[in-house]
Amino acid sequence: DELIAGIEGLYTGNPVALVGVGVDVTSGRYPGREGQPQRFGTLGDGFQQTDAFTRLEYRFSGISSVQAELGYSWRDAKGLSAGVPDRDLSGATGRLRYRRQQSALTLIQLELFRRLDSVEEFDAVSAERWGALAELDYALTRRIRLEGRYRYERLDYVGGGAAATPAARADRIDVYRAALRYQPLLWLGITGGVESEQRRSNRDARSFETGIGFIEIEARYD
Repeated sequence: DELIAGIEGLYTGNPVALVGVGVDVTSGRYPGREGQPQRFGTLGDGFQQTDAFTRLEYRFSGISSVQAELGYSWRDAKGLSAGVPDRDLSGATGRLRYRRQQSALTLIQLELFRRLDSVEEFDAVSAERWGALAELDYALTRRIRLEGRYRYERLDYVGGGAAATPAARADRIDVYRAALRYQPLLWLGITGGVESEQRRSNRDARSFETGIGFIEIEARYD
């Protein structure tokens, strides 16, 4: 369970740029861990995270733009048993996204990011998440689009054992997705495709490969 409160100020006086600064505060609880100090006292049953950031959006031209976000996050673990080393985590965070409308038919998007995330594992509650994302969107016809996506992530978990060791567990994730989107009406979209995920962990029991097929129906009413 999470409760998020935030404030952000934006400057929009430049027609090709937007600048903002803000702060988000997130309070979270793990209901399955509350009231069980003997099982989860070394991990805690909640957290509070503060994210301070500055944001820039800039359009180079009519075909390309960049979004950049740079900040710092502080994450405090709650509900730890007495004598347990703290599980607090802090560090620089950010996101850089580039968007290019290569042609009337082709859209390319690239992204790099780093953030602090919640995880609910038996031996961890937080993770440093690094990643990269590449997306390609190609219009086959006016109503049919081909979508391709690749995502890479690295997760360094915090928690478990006698000390808050960032590398207590480390995962590497590759996700491939290919889909076809059909939009018969302005307010209706139908997407079908396949997705493959490969997770490699320094704990063999947490490594796996999986593949799925999916169909999504999206309806919008303005």
